[in-house]
Amino acid sequence: MITEGRIASRDPGRWLPRLAGLGVAAGLVLLPPHLGYFNQIFLSEILVWALFAMAFDLVYGYTGLLSFGQSLFFGAGGYAVAMGVSRLEWSALPCLGLAVAVGAGLALAVGFVAVRVSGIHFVLITIIFALIGYLVAQRWVWLTGGDDGMTFMCPSLVLGPWETSIAKPIRGYYFTLVMASLGALALWRLVTSPLGRAFTGVRENEFRMGLLGYDVRRLKLVAFCLAGAVTGLAGGLFAILSRFSNPAFLHWTTSGKAVVWTIVGGPGSLVGPALGTGLLMTIEHALRRVMEGSELVVGLILIGSVLVAPQGIVGAWRRWRRGREAA
Repeated sequence: MITEGRIASRDPGRWLPRLAGLGVAAGLVLLPPHLGYFNQIFLSEILVWALFAMAFDLVYGYTGLLSFGQSLFFGAGGYAVAMGVSRLEWSALPCLGLAVAVGAGLALAVGFVAVRVSGIHFVLITIIFALIGYLVAQRWVWLTGGDDGMTFMCPSLVLGPWETSIAKPIRGYYFTLVMASLGALALWRLVTSPLGRAFTGVRENEFRMGLLGYDVRRLKLVAFCLAGAVTGLAGGLFAILSRFSNPAFLHWTTSGKAVVWTIVGGPGSLVGPALGTGLLMTIEHALRRVMEGSELVVGLILIGSVLVAPQGIVGAWRRWRRGREAA
Protein backbone atom coordinates (compact mmCIF):
# COMPACT_ATOMS: atom_id res chain seq x y z
CA MET A 1 0.00 0.00 0.00
CA ILE A 2 2.82 2.41 0.85
CA THR A 3 4.62 1.54 -2.39
CA GLU A 4 1.45 2.09 -4.42
CA GLY A 5 0.90 5.45 -2.70
CA ARG A 6 4.45 6.54 -3.53
CA ILE A 7 4.04 5.49 -7.16
CA ALA A 8 0.71 7.33 -7.42
CA SER A 9 2.25 10.48 -5.93
CA ARG A 10 4.99 10.36 -8.58
CA ASP A 11 2.58 9.75 -11.44
CA PRO A 12 2.32 12.98 -13.46
CA GLY A 13 -1.01 11.77 -14.85
CA ARG A 14 -2.57 12.49 -11.49
CA TRP A 15 -1.14 15.81 -10.43
CA LEU A 16 -0.06 17.46 -13.69
CA PRO A 17 -3.60 18.25 -15.03
CA ARG A 18 -4.59 19.80 -11.70
CA LEU A 19 -1.40 21.83 -11.54
CA ALA A 20 -1.90 23.00 -15.12
CA GLY A 21 -5.51 23.94 -14.35
CA LEU A 22 -4.47 25.99 -11.34
CA GLY A 23 -1.78 27.70 -13.41
CA VAL A 24 -4.23 28.59 -16.17
CA ALA A 25 -6.79 29.88 -13.67
CA ALA A 26 -4.15 32.02 -11.92
CA GLY A 27 -2.95 33.36 -15.27
CA LEU A 28 -6.47 34.27 -16.38
CA VAL A 29 -6.98 36.26 -13.19
CA LEU A 30 -3.57 37.86 -12.66
CA LEU A 31 -2.01 38.42 -16.10
CA PRO A 32 -4.58 40.50 -18.08
CA PRO A 33 -3.97 43.83 -16.23
CA HIS A 34 -0.37 43.63 -17.44
CA LEU A 35 -1.35 43.07 -21.08
CA GLY A 36 -2.21 45.65 -23.69
CA TYR A 37 -5.75 46.50 -24.75
CA PHE A 38 -5.56 44.35 -27.87
CA ASN A 39 -4.42 41.26 -25.96
CA GLN A 40 -7.11 41.80 -23.33
CA ILE A 41 -9.76 41.83 -26.05
CA PHE A 42 -8.21 38.80 -27.75
CA LEU A 43 -8.18 36.85 -24.49
CA SER A 44 -11.83 37.79 -23.92
CA GLU A 45 -12.68 36.41 -27.36
CA ILE A 46 -10.90 33.14 -26.56
CA LEU A 47 -13.06 32.78 -23.44
CA VAL A 48 -16.24 33.36 -25.44
CA TRP A 49 -15.35 30.94 -28.22
CA ALA A 50 -14.18 28.36 -25.68
CA LEU A 51 -17.62 28.52 -24.04
CA PHE A 52 -19.18 28.11 -27.49
CA ALA A 53 -17.04 25.02 -28.14
CA MET A 54 -17.87 23.51 -24.75
CA ALA A 55 -21.59 23.98 -25.40
CA PHE A 56 -21.15 22.28 -28.78
CA ASP A 57 -19.34 19.40 -27.05
CA LEU A 58 -22.37 18.81 -24.85
CA VAL A 59 -24.26 17.87 -28.02
CA TYR A 60 -21.43 16.19 -29.94
CA GLY A 61 -18.97 14.80 -27.40
CA TYR A 62 -21.46 13.74 -24.72
CA THR A 63 -24.66 12.98 -26.64
CA GLY A 64 -23.18 11.96 -30.00
CA LEU A 65 -25.04 14.50 -32.16
CA LEU A 66 -23.00 16.33 -34.81
CA SER A 67 -24.81 19.66 -35.10
CA PHE A 68 -23.89 22.49 -37.42
CA GLY A 69 -26.84 24.52 -36.19
CA GLN A 70 -25.16 25.90 -33.06
CA SER A 71 -24.24 29.03 -35.01
CA LEU A 72 -27.96 29.83 -35.21
CA PHE A 73 -28.16 30.04 -31.40
CA PHE A 74 -24.86 31.93 -31.17
CA GLY A 75 -25.92 34.58 -33.68
CA ALA A 76 -29.42 34.81 -32.21
CA GLY A 77 -27.92 35.42 -28.78
CA GLY A 78 -25.90 38.27 -30.26
CA TYR A 79 -28.98 39.81 -31.85
CA ALA A 80 -30.92 39.41 -28.59
CA VAL A 81 -28.29 41.49 -26.79
CA ALA A 82 -28.19 44.06 -29.60
CA MET A 83 -31.95 44.54 -29.48
CA GLY A 84 -32.05 44.50 -25.69
CA VAL A 85 -29.51 47.32 -25.54
CA SER A 86 -30.56 49.46 -28.50
CA ARG A 87 -34.34 49.08 -28.35
CA LEU A 88 -35.18 48.11 -24.78
CA GLU A 89 -32.29 49.98 -23.11
CA TRP A 90 -31.52 47.09 -20.80
CA SER A 91 -28.31 46.60 -18.85
CA ALA A 92 -25.85 43.77 -19.49
CA LEU A 93 -27.29 41.01 -17.29
CA PRO A 94 -30.93 41.22 -18.49
CA CYS A 95 -29.65 41.26 -22.07
CA LEU A 96 -27.63 38.11 -21.45
CA GLY A 97 -30.67 36.52 -19.83
CA LEU A 98 -32.61 37.32 -23.01
CA ALA A 99 -29.79 35.77 -25.09
CA VAL A 100 -29.97 32.56 -23.04
CA ALA A 101 -33.76 32.41 -23.41
CA VAL A 102 -33.61 33.02 -27.17
CA GLY A 103 -30.90 30.39 -27.62
CA ALA A 104 -32.87 27.82 -25.63
CA GLY A 105 -36.13 28.64 -27.42
CA LEU A 106 -34.63 28.32 -30.87
CA ALA A 107 -32.88 25.10 -29.85
CA LEU A 108 -36.21 23.71 -28.68
CA ALA A 109 -37.83 24.53 -32.04
CA VAL A 110 -34.93 23.17 -34.12
CA GLY A 111 -34.37 20.16 -31.88
CA PHE A 112 -38.04 19.18 -31.95
CA VAL A 113 -37.59 18.47 -35.66
CA ALA A 114 -33.94 17.41 -35.75
CA VAL A 115 -33.96 14.71 -33.05
CA ARG A 116 -36.54 12.74 -35.00
CA VAL A 117 -33.80 11.69 -37.41
CA SER A 118 -30.21 10.59 -36.95
CA GLY A 119 -26.89 10.40 -38.75
CA ILE A 120 -26.35 12.48 -41.85
CA HIS A 121 -30.00 13.53 -41.89
CA PHE A 122 -29.59 15.18 -38.48
CA VAL A 123 -26.50 17.02 -39.74
CA LEU A 124 -28.33 18.26 -42.86
CA ILE A 125 -31.35 19.48 -40.91
CA THR A 126 -29.16 21.53 -38.55
CA ILE A 127 -27.32 23.04 -41.53
CA ILE A 128 -30.65 23.92 -43.19
CA PHE A 129 -31.96 25.67 -40.07
CA ALA A 130 -28.71 27.63 -39.75
CA LEU A 131 -28.99 28.72 -43.38
CA ILE A 132 -32.62 29.75 -42.85
CA GLY A 133 -31.58 31.89 -39.88
CA TYR A 134 -28.76 33.42 -41.89
CA LEU A 135 -31.05 34.30 -44.82
CA VAL A 136 -33.74 35.68 -42.52
CA ALA A 137 -31.19 37.94 -40.81
CA GLN A 138 -29.99 39.10 -44.22
CA ARG A 139 -33.44 39.86 -45.64
CA TRP A 140 -35.20 41.31 -42.59
CA VAL A 141 -33.31 44.58 -42.70
CA TRP A 142 -35.94 46.34 -40.59
CA LEU A 143 -35.20 43.99 -37.71
CA THR A 144 -31.56 42.94 -38.02
CA GLY A 145 -29.95 45.64 -40.16
CA GLY A 146 -29.29 43.17 -42.98
CA ASP A 147 -25.68 42.69 -44.07
CA ASP A 148 -24.69 45.82 -42.16
CA GLY A 149 -25.73 44.19 -38.90
CA MET A 150 -26.50 46.10 -35.71
CA THR A 151 -24.14 48.27 -33.72
CA PHE A 152 -24.86 49.50 -30.21
CA MET A 153 -23.28 51.09 -27.18
CA CYS A 154 -21.76 48.86 -24.53
CA PRO A 155 -24.40 48.21 -21.84
CA SER A 156 -23.64 48.99 -18.21
CA LEU A 157 -23.45 46.38 -15.47
CA VAL A 158 -26.14 46.91 -12.84
CA LEU A 159 -26.17 44.95 -9.58
CA GLY A 160 -28.86 46.39 -7.34
CA PRO A 161 -27.95 49.99 -6.50
CA TRP A 162 -24.43 49.53 -7.92
CA GLU A 163 -23.80 50.41 -11.57
CA THR A 164 -20.55 50.45 -13.53
CA SER A 165 -19.34 50.57 -17.10
CA ILE A 166 -17.72 47.54 -18.72
CA ALA A 167 -16.69 49.40 -21.85
CA LYS A 168 -12.99 49.38 -20.97
CA PRO A 169 -11.22 46.24 -22.25
CA ILE A 170 -10.00 45.15 -18.82
CA ARG A 171 -13.45 45.49 -17.25
CA GLY A 172 -15.02 43.75 -20.21
CA TYR A 173 -12.48 40.97 -19.85
CA TYR A 174 -13.24 40.28 -16.18
CA PHE A 175 -16.97 40.46 -16.86
CA THR A 176 -16.52 37.93 -19.67
CA LEU A 177 -14.32 35.76 -17.45
CA VAL A 178 -16.98 35.61 -14.72
CA MET A 179 -19.87 34.90 -17.08
CA ALA A 180 -17.94 32.33 -19.14
CA SER A 181 -16.80 30.63 -15.92
CA LEU A 182 -20.40 30.42 -14.72
CA GLY A 183 -21.43 28.91 -18.05
CA ALA A 184 -18.57 26.40 -17.93
CA LEU A 185 -19.40 25.52 -14.31
CA ALA A 186 -23.03 24.90 -15.27
CA LEU A 187 -21.90 22.59 -18.08
CA TRP A 188 -19.54 20.74 -15.74
CA ARG A 189 -22.26 20.23 -13.14
CA LEU A 190 -24.52 18.96 -15.90
CA VAL A 191 -22.15 16.41 -17.43
CA THR A 192 -21.20 15.04 -14.00
CA SER A 193 -24.84 14.64 -12.97
CA PRO A 194 -27.04 11.57 -13.59
CA LEU A 195 -28.56 13.44 -16.54
CA GLY A 196 -25.10 13.93 -18.02
CA ARG A 197 -24.37 10.23 -17.65
CA ALA A 198 -27.65 9.51 -19.44
CA PHE A 199 -26.46 11.72 -22.31
CA THR A 200 -23.26 9.67 -22.46
CA GLY A 201 -25.32 6.49 -22.53
CA VAL A 202 -27.20 7.80 -25.57
CA ARG A 203 -23.88 8.44 -27.29
CA GLU A 204 -22.58 4.96 -26.53
CA ASN A 205 -25.68 2.93 -27.35
CA GLU A 206 -29.04 4.60 -27.73
CA PHE A 207 -30.76 1.30 -28.54
CA ARG A 208 -29.70 -0.14 -25.16
CA MET A 209 -30.78 3.09 -23.43
CA GLY A 210 -34.21 2.64 -24.97
CA LEU A 211 -34.37 -0.91 -23.68
CA LEU A 212 -33.54 0.38 -20.19
CA GLY A 213 -36.61 2.60 -20.32
CA TYR A 214 -35.07 5.95 -21.24
CA ASP A 215 -36.82 8.23 -23.72
CA VAL A 216 -33.84 8.69 -26.05
CA ARG A 217 -35.50 11.34 -28.20
CA ARG A 218 -36.36 13.42 -25.15
CA LEU A 219 -32.80 13.13 -23.82
CA LYS A 220 -31.43 14.37 -27.15
CA LEU A 221 -33.87 17.28 -27.11
CA VAL A 222 -32.92 18.24 -23.54
CA ALA A 223 -29.21 18.16 -24.40
CA PHE A 224 -29.87 20.22 -27.52
CA CYS A 225 -31.85 22.86 -25.58
CA LEU A 226 -29.29 23.15 -22.77
CA ALA A 227 -26.47 23.49 -25.29
CA GLY A 228 -28.52 26.13 -27.13
CA ALA A 229 -28.96 28.12 -23.92
CA VAL A 230 -25.21 28.20 -23.19
CA THR A 231 -24.48 28.96 -26.86
CA GLY A 232 -26.87 31.91 -26.67
CA LEU A 233 -24.93 33.14 -23.64
CA ALA A 234 -21.68 32.90 -25.61
CA GLY A 235 -23.22 34.81 -28.51
CA GLY A 236 -24.48 37.51 -26.18
CA LEU A 237 -21.06 37.88 -24.56
CA PHE A 238 -19.40 38.18 -27.96
CA ALA A 239 -21.90 40.87 -28.99
CA ILE A 240 -21.15 42.86 -25.83
CA LEU A 241 -17.42 42.60 -26.48
CA SER A 242 -17.67 43.71 -30.11
CA ARG A 243 -20.72 46.02 -29.74
CA PHE A 244 -21.89 44.43 -32.96
CA SER A 245 -24.07 41.65 -34.33
CA ASN A 246 -24.08 40.38 -37.90
CA PRO A 247 -25.83 37.66 -39.98
CA ALA A 248 -22.43 36.01 -40.61
CA PHE A 249 -22.47 34.64 -37.06
CA LEU A 250 -25.65 32.70 -37.91
CA HIS A 251 -24.06 30.88 -40.85
CA TRP A 252 -23.36 27.18 -40.35
CA THR A 253 -19.65 27.72 -41.05
CA THR A 254 -19.40 29.37 -37.63
CA SER A 255 -20.34 26.00 -36.15
CA GLY A 256 -17.48 24.50 -38.16
CA LYS A 257 -15.04 26.36 -35.94
CA ALA A 258 -16.41 24.62 -32.87
CA VAL A 259 -16.15 21.27 -34.66
CA VAL A 260 -12.45 21.83 -35.43
CA TRP A 261 -11.61 23.10 -31.93
CA THR A 262 -13.41 20.18 -30.31
CA ILE A 263 -11.80 17.52 -32.50
CA VAL A 264 -8.30 18.90 -31.89
CA GLY A 265 -8.82 19.35 -28.15
CA GLY A 266 -10.74 16.14 -27.56
CA PRO A 267 -14.52 15.55 -27.61
CA GLY A 268 -16.30 14.21 -24.57
CA SER A 269 -14.39 16.42 -22.16
CA LEU A 270 -15.13 20.06 -21.48
CA VAL A 271 -11.42 20.71 -21.07
CA GLY A 272 -10.69 19.46 -24.59
CA PRO A 273 -12.79 21.99 -26.54
CA ALA A 274 -11.50 24.86 -24.37
CA LEU A 275 -7.91 23.69 -24.89
CA GLY A 276 -8.40 23.31 -28.63
CA THR A 277 -9.96 26.77 -28.88
CA GLY A 278 -7.16 28.49 -27.00
CA LEU A 279 -4.43 26.61 -28.84
CA LEU A 280 -5.72 27.07 -32.39
CA MET A 281 -6.81 30.68 -31.93
CA THR A 282 -3.39 31.54 -30.51
CA ILE A 283 -1.57 29.78 -33.36
CA GLU A 284 -3.77 31.44 -35.98
CA HIS A 285 -3.30 34.85 -34.34
CA ALA A 286 0.50 34.42 -34.27
CA LEU A 287 0.68 33.22 -37.87
CA ARG A 288 -1.34 36.14 -39.21
CA ARG A 289 1.51 38.45 -38.23
CA VAL A 290 4.10 36.58 -40.28
CA MET A 291 2.22 34.93 -43.14
CA GLU A 292 -1.04 34.72 -45.03
CA GLY A 293 -3.13 31.60 -45.22
CA SER A 294 -3.06 30.80 -41.52
CA GLU A 295 -6.24 28.77 -42.06
CA LEU A 296 -4.14 26.33 -44.09
CA VAL A 297 -1.91 25.68 -41.09
CA VAL A 298 -4.95 25.15 -38.88
CA GLY A 299 -6.27 22.67 -41.44
CA LEU A 300 -2.98 20.78 -41.40
CA ILE A 301 -3.11 20.68 -37.60
CA LEU A 302 -6.62 19.23 -37.80
CA ILE A 303 -5.50 16.54 -40.26
CA GLY A 304 -2.51 15.68 -38.09
CA SER A 305 -4.70 15.50 -35.00
CA VAL A 306 -7.13 13.12 -36.68
CA LEU A 307 -4.30 10.87 -37.86
CA VAL A 308 -2.12 10.91 -34.75
CA ALA A 309 -4.63 11.52 -31.95
CA PRO A 310 -8.18 10.69 -33.13
CA GLN A 311 -9.54 11.49 -29.67
CA GLY A 312 -7.77 14.85 -29.51
CA ILE A 313 -5.19 16.13 -27.08
CA VAL A 314 -7.17 15.14 -23.99
CA GLY A 315 -7.90 11.71 -25.45
CA ALA A 316 -4.19 11.13 -26.17
CA TRP A 317 -3.33 12.16 -22.60
CA ARG A 318 -5.91 9.76 -21.17
CA ARG A 319 -4.62 6.92 -23.34
CA TRP A 320 -1.04 7.59 -22.21
CA ARG A 321 -2.16 7.68 -18.59
CA ARG A 322 -4.06 4.40 -18.86
CA GLY A 323 -1.02 2.77 -20.47
CA ARG A 324 1.20 4.04 -17.65
CA GLU A 325 -1.19 2.78 -14.98
CA ALA A 326 -1.43 -0.61 -16.68
CA ALA A 327 2.37 -0.81 -16.79
